[in-house]
Amino acid sequence: MVDFNDDATSDIKKLMGENKWQLERVPATNVAEAFANTGLKIHVAGHMHINDTGVHRSKNGNLLVNIQTPSLAAYIPGYKILKINNSNNIEVKTVTIANTENFKLLFDLYKVEYNKLKLEHNNNVWDKKILEVNTYKDFTAWHLKELIRLRFLPNDFPIDLNIFLSNVTGEELLLLATKNNELDFSKALKEIRNNTKARKNQLKIIATPLAKNNLKAKDFRKWKGLDLVFDFYRLRNADELALEDITTEKIKQYKFIYNAITSQTKYINKEDTTAKQLLLFFKIFNSFLNSEPSNHFSINLENNTITDLSKNIN
Repeated sequence: MVDFNDDATSDIKKLMGENKWQLERVPATNVAEAFANTGLKIHVAGHMHINDTGVHRSKNGNLLVNIQTPSLAAYIPGYKILKINNSNNIEVKTVTIANTENFKLLFDLYKVEYNKLKLEHNNNVWDKKILEVNTYKDFTAWHLKELIRLRFLPNDFPIDLNIFLSNVTGEELLLLATKNNELDFSKALKEIRNNTKARKNQLKIIATPLAKNNLKAKDFRKWKGLDLVFDFYRLRNADELALEDITTEKIKQYKFIYNAITSQTKYINKEDTTAKQLLLFFKIFNSFLNSEPSNHFSINLENNTITDLSKNIN
Protein backbone atom coordinates (compact mmCIF):
# COMPACT_ATOMS: atom_id res chain seq x y z
CA MET A 1 0.00 0.00 0.00
CA VAL A 2 3.02 2.30 0.50
CA ASP A 3 6.31 2.72 -1.38
CA PHE A 4 8.76 0.15 0.03
CA ASN A 5 11.88 1.65 -1.57
CA ASP A 6 12.49 4.37 1.05
CA ASP A 7 11.11 7.02 -1.34
CA ALA A 8 13.82 6.18 -3.88
CA THR A 9 11.51 4.68 -6.50
CA SER A 10 11.75 7.62 -8.92
CA ASP A 11 15.57 7.49 -8.83
CA ILE A 12 15.53 3.70 -9.25
CA LYS A 13 13.37 4.13 -12.36
CA LYS A 14 15.81 6.68 -13.78
CA LEU A 15 18.78 4.41 -13.11
CA MET A 16 17.45 0.95 -13.93
CA GLY A 17 14.30 1.50 -15.97
CA GLU A 18 10.60 1.25 -15.19
CA ASN A 19 10.41 -2.53 -15.60
CA LYS A 20 13.28 -3.47 -13.27
CA TRP A 21 13.44 -4.21 -9.54
CA GLN A 22 9.76 -5.22 -9.48
CA LEU A 23 8.90 -1.52 -9.73
CA GLU A 24 5.56 -2.40 -11.25
CA ARG A 25 4.57 -3.64 -7.77
CA VAL A 26 5.30 -0.34 -6.01
CA PRO A 27 1.96 1.27 -5.07
CA ALA A 28 1.23 4.67 -6.59
CA THR A 29 0.96 7.58 -4.17
CA ASN A 30 -2.77 7.98 -4.83
CA VAL A 31 -3.28 4.38 -3.67
CA ALA A 32 -1.59 5.10 -0.34
CA GLU A 33 -3.54 8.36 -0.11
CA ALA A 34 -6.87 6.61 -0.66
CA PHE A 35 -6.21 3.88 1.92
CA ALA A 36 -4.90 6.38 4.49
CA ASN A 37 -8.05 8.44 4.12
CA THR A 38 -10.24 5.42 4.86
CA GLY A 39 -8.79 5.48 8.37
CA LEU A 40 -6.56 2.42 7.86
CA LYS A 41 -3.37 2.99 9.85
CA ILE A 42 -1.41 -0.29 9.84
CA HIS A 43 -0.77 -2.69 6.97
CA VAL A 44 1.51 -5.73 7.28
CA ALA A 45 2.94 -7.29 4.11
CA GLY A 46 5.54 -9.94 3.40
CA HIS A 47 5.54 -10.91 -0.26
CA MET A 48 8.49 -8.67 -1.17
CA HIS A 49 10.82 -10.65 1.16
CA ILE A 50 12.42 -7.48 2.52
CA ASN A 51 12.55 -5.71 5.87
CA ASP A 52 11.15 -2.20 5.59
CA THR A 53 8.82 0.39 7.06
CA GLY A 54 6.93 2.60 4.64
CA VAL A 55 5.07 5.67 5.86
CA HIS A 56 2.46 7.77 4.11
CA ARG A 57 0.95 10.90 5.63
CA SER A 58 -2.09 11.98 3.67
CA LYS A 59 -3.10 15.54 2.82
CA ASN A 60 -5.86 15.16 5.40
CA GLY A 61 -3.30 14.38 8.10
CA ASN A 62 -3.92 10.62 8.25
CA LEU A 63 -1.08 8.15 8.83
CA LEU A 64 -0.64 4.81 7.02
CA VAL A 65 2.29 2.59 8.04
CA ASN A 66 3.26 -0.31 5.79
CA ILE A 67 5.31 -2.94 7.64
CA GLN A 68 7.26 -5.21 5.30
CA THR A 69 8.21 -8.40 7.11
CA PRO A 70 11.46 -10.14 6.22
CA SER A 71 11.46 -13.64 4.77
CA LEU A 72 12.58 -16.75 6.64
CA ALA A 73 14.42 -17.77 3.47
CA ALA A 74 16.30 -14.61 2.48
CA TYR A 75 18.90 -12.21 3.91
CA ILE A 76 18.40 -11.34 6.80
CA PRO A 77 15.99 -14.15 7.82
CA GLY A 78 13.46 -13.12 10.43
CA TYR A 79 9.91 -12.24 11.38
CA LYS A 80 7.96 -9.49 13.17
CA ILE A 81 6.14 -9.45 16.48
CA LEU A 82 3.44 -6.79 16.89
CA LYS A 83 2.37 -6.01 20.43
CA ILE A 84 -0.73 -3.92 21.05
CA ASN A 85 0.16 -2.01 24.21
CA ASN A 86 -3.10 -0.06 24.24
CA SER A 87 -5.66 1.24 21.76
CA ASN A 88 -3.27 3.97 20.60
CA ASN A 89 0.13 2.29 20.69
CA ILE A 90 1.58 -0.67 18.77
CA GLU A 91 5.10 -1.94 19.32
CA VAL A 92 6.86 -3.69 16.42
CA LYS A 93 9.88 -5.88 17.05
CA THR A 94 11.93 -7.78 14.47
CA VAL A 95 13.36 -11.15 15.42
CA THR A 96 16.28 -12.28 13.26
CA ILE A 97 17.35 -15.89 12.83
CA ALA A 98 21.10 -16.42 13.01
CA ASN A 99 20.99 -20.18 12.85
CA THR A 100 18.62 -23.11 12.56
CA GLU A 101 18.93 -26.86 12.83
CA ASN A 102 19.41 -29.02 9.75
CA PHE A 103 19.75 -26.13 7.30
CA LYS A 104 22.53 -28.18 5.62
CA LEU A 105 20.24 -31.15 5.14
CA LEU A 106 20.02 -30.71 1.36
CA PHE A 107 23.61 -29.64 0.76
CA ASP A 108 24.51 -33.02 -0.78
CA LEU A 109 21.84 -32.45 -3.40
CA TYR A 110 23.19 -28.97 -4.07
CA LYS A 111 26.58 -30.59 -4.71
CA VAL A 112 24.97 -32.87 -7.29
CA GLU A 113 23.42 -29.83 -9.00
CA TYR A 114 26.73 -27.97 -8.92
CA ASN A 115 28.64 -30.88 -10.51
CA LYS A 116 25.99 -31.23 -13.21
CA LEU A 117 26.20 -27.53 -14.09
CA LYS A 118 30.00 -27.72 -14.25
CA LEU A 119 29.84 -30.72 -16.59
CA GLU A 120 27.48 -28.79 -18.83
CA HIS A 121 29.93 -25.84 -18.88
CA ASN A 122 27.14 -23.60 -17.68
CA ASN A 123 28.35 -19.98 -17.39
CA ASN A 124 25.97 -19.21 -14.53
CA VAL A 125 27.35 -21.64 -11.98
CA TRP A 126 27.04 -20.50 -8.38
CA ASP A 127 30.08 -20.47 -6.10
CA LYS A 128 30.51 -23.78 -4.29
CA LYS A 129 31.94 -21.97 -1.23
CA ILE A 130 28.37 -21.24 -0.18
CA LEU A 131 28.22 -24.84 1.03
CA GLU A 132 31.08 -24.20 3.49
CA VAL A 133 29.10 -21.78 5.69
CA ASN A 134 28.59 -22.45 9.38
CA THR A 135 25.36 -20.55 10.05
CA TYR A 136 22.02 -20.15 8.32
CA LYS A 137 22.39 -16.36 8.26
CA ASP A 138 25.74 -16.71 6.48
CA PHE A 139 24.04 -19.01 3.98
CA THR A 140 21.44 -16.33 3.17
CA ALA A 141 24.19 -13.70 2.83
CA TRP A 142 26.06 -15.93 0.38
CA HIS A 143 22.81 -16.54 -1.49
CA LEU A 144 22.27 -12.79 -1.84
CA LYS A 145 25.84 -12.27 -3.03
CA GLU A 146 25.42 -14.90 -5.73
CA LEU A 147 22.07 -13.44 -6.81
CA ILE A 148 23.84 -10.10 -7.25
CA ARG A 149 26.64 -11.62 -9.31
CA LEU A 150 24.52 -13.90 -11.48
CA ARG A 151 21.23 -12.01 -11.80
CA PHE A 152 20.95 -8.52 -10.34
CA LEU A 153 24.10 -6.90 -11.76
CA PRO A 154 23.66 -8.30 -15.30
CA ASN A 155 19.89 -7.77 -15.44
CA ASP A 156 19.15 -4.69 -13.32
CA PHE A 157 22.17 -2.44 -13.66
CA PRO A 158 22.94 -0.39 -16.79
CA ILE A 159 25.85 -2.09 -18.55
CA ASP A 160 28.14 0.95 -18.21
CA LEU A 161 27.63 1.15 -14.45
CA ASN A 162 27.95 -2.63 -14.10
CA ILE A 163 31.34 -2.63 -15.82
CA PHE A 164 32.48 0.46 -13.92
CA LEU A 165 31.58 -0.80 -10.42
CA SER A 166 32.97 -4.25 -11.19
CA ASN A 167 36.41 -2.79 -11.86
CA VAL A 168 36.83 0.16 -9.51
CA THR A 169 38.32 0.39 -6.02
CA GLY A 170 37.03 2.34 -3.03
CA GLU A 171 39.97 4.74 -3.19
CA GLU A 172 39.33 5.39 -6.89
CA LEU A 173 35.68 6.17 -6.13
CA LEU A 174 36.86 8.58 -3.43
CA LEU A 175 39.19 10.35 -5.86
CA LEU A 176 36.56 10.53 -8.60
CA ALA A 177 34.00 11.95 -6.18
CA THR A 178 36.41 14.70 -5.11
CA LYS A 179 38.08 15.51 -8.43
CA ASN A 180 36.34 18.93 -8.84
CA ASN A 181 36.97 19.25 -12.57
CA GLU A 182 35.01 18.67 -15.74
CA LEU A 183 36.87 15.58 -16.89
CA ASP A 184 34.41 12.77 -17.57
CA PHE A 185 34.72 9.84 -15.19
CA SER A 186 36.34 7.42 -17.64
CA LYS A 187 39.11 9.92 -18.48
CA ALA A 188 39.49 10.92 -14.84
CA LEU A 189 39.81 7.27 -13.82
CA LYS A 190 42.59 6.74 -16.39
CA GLU A 191 44.42 9.77 -15.00
CA ILE A 192 44.05 8.47 -11.44
CA ARG A 193 45.50 5.11 -12.47
CA ASN A 194 48.26 6.35 -14.75
CA ASN A 195 49.37 9.67 -13.25
CA THR A 196 50.95 8.87 -9.89
CA LYS A 197 51.88 12.48 -9.22
CA ALA A 198 48.35 13.77 -9.81
CA ARG A 199 46.96 10.98 -7.65
CA LYS A 200 49.26 11.84 -4.74
CA ASN A 201 48.47 15.55 -5.07
CA GLN A 202 44.75 14.92 -4.90
CA LEU A 203 45.19 12.64 -1.88
CA LYS A 204 47.03 15.50 -0.13
CA ILE A 205 44.22 17.93 -0.98
CA ILE A 206 41.48 15.71 0.43
CA ALA A 207 43.46 14.63 3.51
CA THR A 208 42.12 17.57 5.56
CA PRO A 209 38.37 17.06 4.84
CA LEU A 210 38.87 13.34 5.42
CA ALA A 211 40.56 14.01 8.77
CA LYS A 212 37.67 16.26 9.83
CA ASN A 213 35.45 13.20 9.42
CA ASN A 214 37.96 10.91 11.20
CA LEU A 215 38.69 9.12 7.93
CA LYS A 216 41.87 8.14 6.08
CA ALA A 217 42.24 7.58 2.34
CA LYS A 218 44.14 4.33 2.85
CA ASP A 219 41.06 2.76 4.48
CA PHE A 220 39.10 3.22 1.24
CA ARG A 221 41.54 0.74 -0.35
CA LYS A 222 40.09 -2.07 1.75
CA TRP A 223 36.99 -2.43 -0.42
CA LYS A 224 36.01 -2.44 -4.08
CA GLY A 225 33.02 -1.48 -6.15
CA LEU A 226 31.46 -4.93 -5.86
CA ASP A 227 31.63 -4.68 -2.05
CA LEU A 228 29.69 -1.43 -2.34
CA VAL A 229 27.08 -3.15 -4.53
CA PHE A 230 26.78 -6.00 -2.01
CA ASP A 231 26.13 -3.51 0.80
CA PHE A 232 23.63 -1.70 -1.45
CA TYR A 233 21.58 -4.89 -1.75
CA ARG A 234 22.08 -5.77 1.91
CA LEU A 235 20.41 -2.49 2.84
CA ARG A 236 17.70 -2.97 0.22
CA ASN A 237 16.90 -6.44 1.61
CA ALA A 238 17.36 -5.95 5.33
CA ASP A 239 17.19 -2.18 5.81
CA GLU A 240 18.71 -1.16 9.15
CA LEU A 241 19.17 -4.81 10.15
CA ALA A 242 22.04 -4.90 7.63
CA LEU A 243 23.98 -2.38 9.71
CA GLU A 244 25.09 -5.24 11.97
CA ASP A 245 27.07 -6.55 8.96
CA ILE A 246 28.34 -3.23 7.57
CA THR A 247 30.87 -1.49 9.79
CA THR A 248 30.27 2.05 11.04
CA GLU A 249 33.59 3.02 9.45
CA LYS A 250 32.43 1.80 6.06
CA ILE A 251 29.12 3.66 6.34
CA LYS A 252 31.08 6.85 7.10
CA GLN A 253 33.19 6.27 3.98
CA TYR A 254 30.11 5.73 1.81
CA LYS A 255 28.49 8.90 3.19
CA PHE A 256 31.66 10.90 2.54
CA ILE A 257 31.68 9.79 -1.11
CA TYR A 258 27.96 10.55 -1.41
CA ASN A 259 28.38 14.07 -0.01
CA ALA A 260 31.43 14.68 -2.21
CA ILE A 261 29.86 13.49 -5.45
CA THR A 262 26.58 15.34 -4.88
CA SER A 263 28.48 18.57 -4.16
CA GLN A 264 30.24 18.46 -7.53
CA THR A 265 27.24 17.91 -9.80
CA LYS A 266 28.10 21.16 -11.61
CA TYR A 267 31.20 19.42 -12.97
CA ILE A 268 29.29 16.41 -14.34
CA ASN A 269 29.01 16.52 -18.10
CA LYS A 270 25.52 15.80 -19.41
CA GLU A 271 27.08 13.31 -21.83
CA ASP A 272 28.98 11.48 -19.06
CA THR A 273 26.68 8.49 -18.64
CA THR A 274 28.77 6.75 -16.00
CA ALA A 275 28.95 9.85 -13.78
CA LYS A 276 25.19 10.43 -13.99
CA GLN A 277 24.47 6.78 -13.22
CA LEU A 278 26.90 6.74 -10.29
CA LEU A 279 25.28 9.88 -8.88
CA LEU A 280 21.84 8.23 -9.04
CA PHE A 281 23.25 5.05 -7.47
CA PHE A 282 24.61 6.98 -4.48
CA LYS A 283 21.36 8.94 -4.12
CA ILE A 284 19.45 5.64 -3.86
CA PHE A 285 22.07 4.24 -1.47
CA ASN A 286 21.69 7.32 0.73
CA SER A 287 17.90 6.90 0.76
CA PHE A 288 18.38 3.35 2.03
CA LEU A 289 20.63 4.70 4.79
CA ASN A 290 18.04 7.25 5.90
CA SER A 291 14.95 5.08 6.11
CA GLU A 292 12.18 4.88 8.71
CA PRO A 293 12.85 2.66 11.77
CA SER A 294 12.36 -0.98 10.78
CA ASN A 295 13.95 -3.04 13.55
CA HIS A 296 12.25 -2.19 16.86
CA PHE A 297 9.84 0.74 16.98
CA SER A 298 6.47 1.90 18.21
CA ILE A 299 3.60 3.52 16.36
CA ASN A 300 1.43 6.06 18.19
CA LEU A 301 -1.96 6.01 16.48
CA GLU A 302 -3.20 9.07 18.35
CA ASN A 303 -0.54 11.58 17.34
CA ASN A 304 0.61 9.69 14.19
CA THR A 305 4.26 9.32 15.19
CA ILE A 306 6.86 6.55 14.97
CA THR A 307 9.48 6.15 17.69
CA ASP A 308 12.70 4.17 17.20
CA LEU A 309 13.17 1.77 20.12
CA SER A 310 16.14 -0.18 18.73
CA LYS A 311 18.65 1.64 20.92
CA ASN A 312 16.58 1.27 24.06
CA ILE A 313 17.57 -1.29 26.67
CA ASN A 314 14.67 -3.68 27.32
